[in-house]
Amino acid sequence: MADRLMRAQVTIPLVSGVPEDAIVNTFYFDQDDNGILPDPTSSYEGVVNSLGGFYNAFDQVIFPNTIANVARVKIYDMRDPEPRIMRHYEEFAIDDSGDNPMPGEVAICVSFKAAPEAGVNPQRRRGRVFLGPIAQSVGAVGASQLMVSTAALTALNAGAQSLVVPNDIGGSSLTWAIYSPTTDAGGANIDDSFFDVDEGWIDNAFDTQRRRGGVATTRSLFAA
Repeated sequence: MADRLMRAQVTIPLVSGVPEDAIVNTFYFDQDDNGILPDPTSSYEGVVNSLGGFYNAFDQVIFPNTIANVARVKIYDMRDPEPRIMRHYEEFAIDDSGDNPMPGEVAICVSFKAAPEAGVNPQRRRGRVFLGPIAQSVGAVGASQLMVSTAALTALNAGAQSLVVPNDIGGSSLTWAIYSPTTDAGGANIDDSFFDVDEGWIDNAFDTQRRRGGVATTRSLFAA
């Protein structure tokens, strides 16, 4: 059988309960099925367990007290024709640091890539996820700027390291992957559009995701 190719959408709601406030990240996974696991349930649960290990490595360090302490995971089979339907839904618990939040636009970027391959555009073998919301305690002053603290970087690195190591599920290897929609749209086999993550990095500079910014609740006017 062909590898099982999956997309996992992770949603972290905020205590406001407003759907637009929720933080959403997308991950891809490639499982070497080889006929070992004809029932996809174990594959889907393996994805959720891997993501749980990732988030739980740093949740109590970077997340503020505004999260709803749950992560909701929707999994899709990338071999299904579009529009794809959700194949699995599951939740796992996440905790928070107990600290107040930074502005909603503030994020920490986790960058990753697959091993280079001759004849393949390296940009198609790279990916990023922007984590948030971010607690105020994550900020540490360095070089006259507010940077990501060493404690946060250490916790995030541990989470990413747990995700980049393939997870064995009943003798079948589940691997964090990068999906290239450009390669897929170019007529290539979808198997050739998935690349196993080989390594990555987390900088100590904060990133900005403007679409996560909050809506103003008041306006202060001035005039001549």
